[in-house]
Amino acid sequence: MRFQIKPSANGQWYFVIRSGVNILATSETYTAKSSARRTAQKIIDEARWGSIDE
Repeated sequence: MRFQIKPSANGQWYFVIRSGVNILATSETYTAKSSARRTAQKIIDEARWGSIDE
């Protein structure tokens, strides 16, 4: 599983959870990149898997 943090069209940030080339989920938008990263990291910590791509 990969978590990709991306900028949105309105200047905010979101993350996409991927398995290979497949998109499993897309997050809500966050005003700060650090908030998107922190939320993705919480999911990884709880699930005990995954990594973040920026």
